Amino acid sequence: YQRRVHGYYLKAGRIVTVVATIIAIGTSLLAARFSNLMDYLQTLFGFFNAPLFATFIVGMFWKRMTPTAGWVSLLGGTFSAIIVFVLGQVGIIDLPGQGLAFMCAITAFVVDVLLAVLVSLCTKPKPASELVGFVYSETPKEHFHDPRDIGRPCTLR
Repeated sequence: YQRRVHGYYLKAGRIVTVVATIIAIGTSLLAARFSNLMDYLQTLFGFFNAPLFATFIVGMFWKRMTPTAGWVSLLGGTFSAIIVFVLGQVGIIDLPGQGLAFMCAITAFVVDVLLAVLVSLCTKPKPASELVGFVYSETPKEHFHDPRDIGRPCTLR
């Protein structure tokens, strides 16, 4: 289904390609500052994966968590990891090898969980009916099976 003329999509594709190339060049220059690629990846994972995982786990298993708490905790966890990284770069925190990357991830996870709980307690939760399928305790056990498995022997599941 086409809403715009082909020229629009061609121009948009070219712009996105140029922007992605510039971002790739920038990240390669940033990665060059690390002693190896694994240190770089661990640092990025500490910035983004640790707080994302914390937000996901708290939201999936605690029905009181709110959307506002999700965003605030995700941003707070990410920024706390960046702050720890900067403290390591200026020499305030001195951890060898990937120690700084792990400290970033641990800080991001802990700050994320704390902010998720605190902000959730200060904001209005969603009704339980809107949480079915998202929060484990609010999802009926009947939803935990694959409908394609009905009538199949359990050895084939």
